[in-house]
Amino acid sequence: WRRGDEKTTILSDSITISNAFIDSQTNVEIVIDGEQSPEVDLVSSWSIADIAAAKAYIPEPVMKPKLFLWFQDALIAGRMTRGATRLQGRLDRFPFADGSGRFQIEATVNDLDFRYARQFPVANVTEMDVVLENTRLYTRRNRSVSLGNRTVDARVEIPDLRDPVLEIDAMSTGTLSTIKNFAAASPISRVFGGQLDRVTVAGNATLQLDLTVPLKDVPAYSFTARIVSDDGSVAVEGLKPPITNINGSVTIERETLLSESLGGQFLGEPVTITLADATDALPDFRAVVTVDGLATADSINRGFELPLDEQLSGTFAYTAEVLFPRAGAEPPAPLTVRMRSNLQGFDVKLPAPFGKSPDDEKEFGAALAFLPAGGGIQSTGRSADEFAWDILFTQSDGAWDFDRGVLMLGGAALINPEVRGLHIRGRTPEVRLDDWLALSRGEDAKVDIAERIRSIDLVVDNLYMLGQHYTDQQVRVDRSARDWLVQLEGELLTGSVFVPYDFSAGRALVLDMERLVLPGDDTSNRAEREKTSLDPRGLPPISLKAGELGFGERYFGAVEAEFARTPDGLTSERIVARDNSFEIVGSGSWLADPEDPKGSRSQLTATLTSRDVVATMTRLNYQPGIVSDDMSLLFDMSFSGGPSWDFLQTLDGTVAVRLGSGQLDDVEPGAGRMFGLMSIVALPRRLSLDFRDVFQKGFGFDSIQGDFRFDDGTAYTCNLSLEGPAADIGIIGRVDLVNRDYSQAAVVNANVGNTLPVVGALAAGPQAAAALFLFSQIFKKPLQDIGQVYYSVSGNWDEPVIESANAAQFAAIGQQNGCLNDTE
Repeated sequence: WRRGDEKTTILSDSITISNAFIDSQTNVEIVIDGEQSPEVDLVSSWSIADIAAAKAYIPEPVMKPKLFLWFQDALIAGRMTRGATRLQGRLDRFPFADGSGRFQIEATVNDLDFRYARQFPVANVTEMDVVLENTRLYTRRNRSVSLGNRTVDARVEIPDLRDPVLEIDAMSTGTLSTIKNFAAASPISRVFGGQLDRVTVAGNATLQLDLTVPLKDVPAYSFTARIVSDDGSVAVEGLKPPITNINGSVTIERETLLSESLGGQFLGEPVTITLADATDALPDFRAVVTVDGLATADSINRGFELPLDEQLSGTFAYTAEVLFPRAGAEPPAPLTVRMRSNLQGFDVKLPAPFGKSPDDEKEFGAALAFLPAGGGIQSTGRSADEFAWDILFTQSDGAWDFDRGVLMLGGAALINPEVRGLHIRGRTPEVRLDDWLALSRGEDAKVDIAERIRSIDLVVDNLYMLGQHYTDQQVRVDRSARDWLVQLEGELLTGSVFVPYDFSAGRALVLDMERLVLPGDDTSNRAEREKTSLDPRGLPPISLKAGELGFGERYFGAVEAEFARTPDGLTSERIVARDNSFEIVGSGSWLADPEDPKGSRSQLTATLTSRDVVATMTRLNYQPGIVSDDMSLLFDMSFSGGPSWDFLQTLDGTVAVRLGSGQLDDVEPGAGRMFGLMSIVALPRRLSLDFRDVFQKGFGFDSIQGDFRFDDGTAYTCNLSLEGPAADIGIIGRVDLVNRDYSQAAVVNANVGNTLPVVGALAAGPQAAAALFLFSQIFKKPLQDIGQVYYSVSGNWDEPVIESANAAQFAAIGQQNGCLNDTE
């Protein structure tokens, strides 16, 4: 017995020590001297306030080194408030593995910081009863908290201190959040590639942890963690909609992962959830969470805050996967979320090539990769062979924002963009620019597309824009400091366009074109064209220079014009068009007009002068029929909307025509066939009159002149005349340029030396007076006594009906088409 410096030695076959109070100054030392150990019966009770003091009494020399080190490391801090020791048996048989004796220590520990394994978080033990029985160390009654998870009466045991293996069987209650924190600080996190910090969870849960640690070979530890969720939720960073109402269990072992009866809700729809080990097809990943379910358009718009309520509808089935990387891989793989579906049942009303009908199946796949070291989120995906993308999002001030990416149309391989912004590449069957502008601009704008685009390089099989349809068109777009640079290359559209970012800043939209032809769009109806009509008040000033300008099949040669911006739209003081055979000089405007169906109206005042009428008519897509080297046309016209190939449908105004001497072309021998003089300004087919008993081939004329009034594409004339050596010809009535039909009358008056059959001799009465008045208006001279022949012209342009008529019929046509006042 030793207390302080005092020492007592007892030589006996039997020793009993009872009620020994042990403190920092007291120790019991049993010395065995001789061949046979005495029987010892030791009963003691004690308390030590500090765990650090208790660790000092652990006999290092008689313990396995790693067991000793485990005790030193596991007992961090705390209080040992009560203890008792019992030793019975022969000491030479200690520690009584054969059951011949008993060695037992019982202790109560409070406020213990217990590091049972360095790989797992420290447990804060509020109270624990510890028992050392011979070579077995264990506890059955205890209460502890580890990172918010509460455990009651866990089994913690080392069955044999001679071969120390730590065994823990603990049931903890907490929330998914506290259990996630525990998992993130333990080897469980390695199963998820150390990516649990990117996952946010909520809801109640329990954790059953079975841990085995061989203290002589700690790296060979094993564990089984079973997590049971009760209406929990899980969300991945960067993806707003969480999976909610999660119920079921997940079992995680060091090398395996599985789930049981796991399900929940995503986007308001039920889903099944499966956790499993990654297959050999995914060597960079350790664990896969698979979610199968249905999604509706409404839930997608709400969950992802998409502004596409009018564009998306229907329901489709999908499979989503969360891929957790393999820990320690080099280079490290990113946490990845991917989704696939055939989108059957989903209706997408986005412009081509992104739209689809609900009955179509279209293989669609997308992925989000959360790049390591703050590298951002990479979004990739593909929709069949129609389009694919690779886009990078970065985080700034806690929010995710688009950084750079490429959208590849067609089946071409993706490229990596070197600069920020969205780069669009490839080939696509169809693009409708007006539909995209409707999504991205105006009061109803839904998608801010233009602000994201940095460059475009596309070949478009069918390009629809501003009421035009172009085929096989190359489009290149680049963003500069203040403008978009648009480069176009195609059969009808070649050149450069500089488009200012801000149309209200005063910078001009500059068109420097080799070829600018507006072919129109024969695939759309009038209602569609009016719906997409632009408002000229929203346009910037325009500077136009084109080596070749055309409307449909009408070509005007080289054109230059400067349009200034006014509060009501655009005006130009000088518009010049020059071709080999003619020149047009004039002024024009495109102004808002609330009374017009398209909301705006264009006006043109110009003079056309021609040096070769055949060449001019050919270029303007009118069938040649008059040979002359002197023609002038004076226009004062307007039409609905802006410049368009189908402007004739709403054409209003006046045209004055004057031709110098020439001859009618394509005249058969022995016949007089007259070109319909309306074709000078609008009529694309010839008007044929039969005078084979009067005229010979090459019928000449001294002049042609007349005035035309246009009303919604219908031309009216009351004074169109041809004066020639053989005869004078006058035409009155209308030509419908839209429906391509006639309602005209013609009078032919033979000059001196020529004769005509008296087919339409004058009759007496009001009709004769009306015919006399019309004749004087046309020819500015009195009617001859005899020699007039009258014809009516009706029917369509392709097969006109030309019949003999009389003065009364001539006068009636004049009356119908406004050539006679009511008093005349």
